[in-house]
Amino acid sequence: MSKFNKDIKELPANACSFSGAFSFESNGVESKTKKFKMTARSGEAIEHWFWGSVIHDMQGLRLHKNRLPIDFNHDARDLVGYCNNFDTSNNDLQVSGALTPTKKNSAEEIIELAEQGVPLEASINFAGDNLKVQLVNENEVAEVNGYTVTGPKTIIREWDLRGIAITPYGADMNTSTNFNDKNKKVKFSLIENDNKNEEQNMFKKLDKDLENETVEAEATEAKQAEVTETEVEETEVAKVEEVVETEEVKATELTQAEVTETKVEEAKEEAVEVAEVEEVETKEAEAEVINTVEAVDAKEEQVKEDVKEDVKEAVTLSLDEYRELSKKFSNDFAEKVVTDSLTFSQAKELGYEKLEEENKELKAKLAQVEQTKGAKPVTFSSEEGSKKVKLFNISK
Repeated sequence: MSKFNKDIKELPANACSFSGAFSFESNGVESKTKKFKMTARSGEAIEHWFWGSVIHDMQGLRLHKNRLPIDFNHDARDLVGYCNNFDTSNNDLQVSGALTPTKKNSAEEIIELAEQGVPLEASINFAGDNLKVQLVNENEVAEVNGYTVTGPKTIIREWDLRGIAITPYGADMNTSTNFNDKNKKVKFSLIENDNKNEEQNMFKKLDKDLENETVEAEATEAKQAEVTETEVEETEVAKVEEVVETEEVKATELTQAEVTETKVEEAKEEAVEVAEVEEVETKEAEAEVINTVEAVDAKEEQVKEDVKEDVKEAVTLSLDEYRELSKKFSNDFAEKVVTDSLTFSQAKELGYEKLEEENKELKAKLAQVEQTKGAKPVTFSSEEGSKKVKLFNISK
């Protein structure tokens, strides 16, 4: 249960300490110091005897020195080492440094206790007058350390890391015994919440959840549509390739026939010209050959262009038009339009004419049924090959 509220004007100093586990590292057999590292503060919420569910904003951490002292049991007269490395890149406060044993401090005792398996903890001290605190009420939301949290929460937005103590008990467990100056008071600033009311915060959270669900649904639909569109495109491409291949075969046969016919005519003309005047005939024959070759080349180019135009005309429908015809009329109708090389306008006109004819037949059948007396069945069908339906005219 939190003891902190918006009516509090000053904080007890012993509320500004948090515990964290630490471990020693080897610094060499002959070394007089002992390295250590610790997660001084997690970036997530923890339960605290004074603050309740509390989070330290790692972006609001301030260091008034590059190297901070470490004492034993929050006793400033018993300095046992220092910490000189502070890392918040992963939204946790990772701290490392070294213990420095002397004849006047307890560092040697701490090292010996740790080596014998005695569990010790470290406690951070952030008791400064520059604290800025945000109180997040129930059902309100706030952003901190890359997380979206829902109240009730207390967020330490700006804070000074003043020092670290090694203790046999964590600061959270019994803070009143861990501070020598336990009656000291700490001033702080309360940050007003940006949230207007609980309903606004709930709507914000719901909007975010809905946005995530919408993005996931759109991604799924897009993937399914992509698969369907790919299948249709592959079918259309196969049909176009078949048409192109057929037209290319026709063009090749036509070109070969024209070339053969041209060569025969050239041979006849050349024979006649040789009989008249040999010298003139030779020059004219050369000129004729050149002209003929150019004509053949031009004819081949023209045939290729005609084939391309025929292919373009053969593919008269876009993919969207093909889908529309399938939806309005039927898949068989759309495929027949492609086979008959009809345009989209021609296809729609033909489809509507077909529907009108079927409607006329149905109306005629219905009129005939109404004129029929008794219960004799009248059989009719909406189109060729469809299932027959029997209607009865039953008098009351």
